Amino acid sequence: MGKRYTGEEAIRQLNLRVEKKTQQAVDLCKEGGELDVTYKRVLDYKFDGVWAGRPIYVSRPRFPTYLISGGAISVIIYQAKEMNLPLQYLGAAAVMSYLNYDFFSGVLHVALDDPRNIKLPFIGQAALEFQWHHAIPTDLVDKDFMDVIGDLNIAAFPILAANMIVMDYGRNRMMAIFMAMKLLMAYFGQFSHREAHNIRAGKFSQLLQKVGLMISVKDHKAHHQPPHEDDFCLIGVCNHVLQVMFKLAGHFQYAWLAFFILSCIFDNYILSVMLNHLAVNVSSKDSVETWHGGADSGLPYLYGSLVGSNNNSSFAF
Repeated sequence: MGKRYTGEEAIRQLNLRVEKKTQQAVDLCKEGGELDVTYKRVLDYKFDGVWAGRPIYVSRPRFPTYLISGGAISVIIYQAKEMNLPLQYLGAAAVMSYLNYDFFSGVLHVALDDPRNIKLPFIGQAALEFQWHHAIPTDLVDKDFMDVIGDLNIAAFPILAANMIVMDYGRNRMMAIFMAMKLLMAYFGQFSHREAHNIRAGKFSQLLQKVGLMISVKDHKAHHQPPHEDDFCLIGVCNHVLQVMFKLAGHFQYAWLAFFILSCIFDNYILSVMLNHLAVNVSSKDSVETWHGGADSGLPYLYGSLVGSNNNSSFAF
């Protein structure tokens, strides 16, 4: 077992491994063959904010992670209190968000595992990083966990901006809760992915893997066998669904990209509509109308507040 590096030194060591593996690939090509795009991109390009290139691994600032996680928790608490949201619906939202993120992570994984997407602007760097993870599968463990989840923060802000438009700039309270939950689930998904590679995984992680709440080392190992076309989901619950979809859609590059982009923008809206229908089916008409914000709001979703309503006071958050 080699020396354990942390912080920026861990990032530097990983980039040195990238250089070494790239040189080995170049040497093999001298004997005949074509250099893979993952190596060629490292040789020919430097990442400029738009087009993919070196370095593959970057040390991430901690503050955005604290800001996003703290903000997400605050949004959930504030919006739930403003809506007087019953606890059973908050729990249902958490379960829906957990399943949705796992499914979303599978779609994301399929899209970013496609070598053709490395040549695309903006998304190309993420695709390059994902595919280098196949070459260095322990990279998630070798670098600090804050750098692992920090990789998500760059994408979080533009996705949040797009979601704000769909949620009518925060007026759809339930969609705001789902968006906040998705951000937290994304961090959990990275934790699940990291622990699937961690030979030092703690007892808590092993327990979550054993009961099926995180992907096991054995199941995730199947994804790292070429051609990397199994077990795409980072938590693992939705793997069978993704596998069926992948068999149907295959390597249809732009279909997966379109699905991924649409999921980034509209999945929380769809979840809010689904929970709204659940509320309509199990709650009284008066209670649900108040929950929606009343007829004058013109917003047929979970926007409103139950302040002043006594119908569900015993279940209120």
